[in-house]
Amino acid sequence: MLGVIVDQVQHATALRLAVPSERIRLFRTQDEAAKAVASGQVDAYASVASAHRGYLANRADATLAVVDVPIDEQPPAFGAFAFAKENAGVLSAVDTALATYLGSPAHHALMARYGFTTAEVDRVL
Repeated sequence: MLGVIVDQVQHATALRLAVPSERIRLFRTQDEAAKAVASGQVDAYASVASAHRGYLANRADATLAVVDVPIDEQPPAFGAFAFAKENAGVLSAVDTALATYLGSPAHHALMARYGFTTAEVDRVL
């Protein structure tokens, strides 16, 4: 039995990878999903590894562990920005700023503060 958070991409990914819907339990929060794993209601909870690490770092009594999925088995994750179609100047300015920043030492340092490795950051670049 797999636990996922409602409306997170892990639910859709599990279904796309042929996990039967009856083997997926939906939870509203990370805390609910983690407690379900700890109590044996589900066998695992799928989400972002850095989020799990942060959750466990604040709960010394937790009897859970993070299992990292190898990078070559993970689908790439992407963020997005939205602009008005007629605002080409803003789009150009953001593209220029991102091209300069993404992959830079400052970008890697920032992402490391949130538990992302260099390989994880470089993979989506």
